Amino acid sequence: MARRIPANRFDDLVRGATEIFSVQGYRRTQMEGVAEAVGVSKATLYLYVESKDALLALCLSHADDQSRVEKPEVLPLPTPPPGALANLLRQRLADLGKFPVLRAALERDRADDIASELRDVLEELYTILETNCRGIRLLERCADHPEIGPVWHEVARNPGRADLARYVESRIRAGQLRPVEHPRLAARIALETIATWAMHIKWDLNPEPFEPLSTKAAVIEQACRGLLP
Repeated sequence: MARRIPANRFDDLVRGATEIFSVQGYRRTQMEGVAEAVGVSKATLYLYVESKDALLALCLSHADDQSRVEKPEVLPLPTPPPGALANLLRQRLADLGKFPVLRAALERDRADDIASELRDVLEELYTILETNCRGIRLLERCADHPEIGPVWHEVARNPGRADLARYVESRIRAGQLRPVEHPRLAARIALETIATWAMHIKWDLNPEPFEPLSTKAAVIEQACRGLLP
């Protein structure tokens, strides 16, 4: 008689494995450590996923799911064929990187209300980073995977930075943002400030009890003040 799999098993597996991958990176993560974190034997873990790459694909697909991760139809989850992880990552990043507010702003020569437009651009960035913080952290730490590293830098980090820098440069040229010697650096400072509070602060080892919505508003306000005249 087949052993019944607990209803929350794959939810626990994704949460536990995502945290281990995010701390240790892809190469240093061991299946024994994942099994121990989930509370199963290594042999049982291999009944769920065929390999470490299969486990990583599962985590990439569900790291930020708010609902419970359901049991896959086919077990063990098979190893992705060559190129499949890169394709999965490209699709995830295409969904995450649309930034409609920023893209719409880049299509305009100037803003009707620069303070409102800038606040909307930065709030969109904050929301996307906060909503997808576990998946982004997972990707950052697993850039040592041969398929993930090139896609992460090519599709995710560099274009996003470049778009925000282009926006800041365009509004400086229009005389709507404070002229600075290095516009790209100013954009990067705003981006890293938002990333710190939307994402990285969640793993602070000595957290302070800041209320999330108030924190978001304060961070965006400070970032705007650094760019507005």
